Amino acid sequence: RLIYYLILLLKSGRGVELCSRVAVFVIKTHNRQLVATGHLSTPLLELRRLVRLRLSESRDTVGFNLAALRAVAKMAQDHKSSFVVPD
Repeated sequence: RLIYYLILLLKSGRGVELCSRVAVFVIKTHNRQLVATGHLSTPLLELRRLVRLRLSESRDTVGFNLAALRAVAKMAQDHKSSFVVPD
């Protein structure tokens, strides 16, 4: 049942990092039980697809924000060095 809730949360895009951590923990902890029961193979494949999709979106967002922060810092540094105090 937890896997289905994780899928719903990932589809809505909420709590991506937490859902990913919980999914990894559940799969590592209950690996033998998940392999033994065949009816969870489809939800696990869907969970894997959603985790990869949402994490790549989050990674892209973080990379974009980091590039913007670096550009702002560079502009601030350039303006700081070009500012001259009149006597």
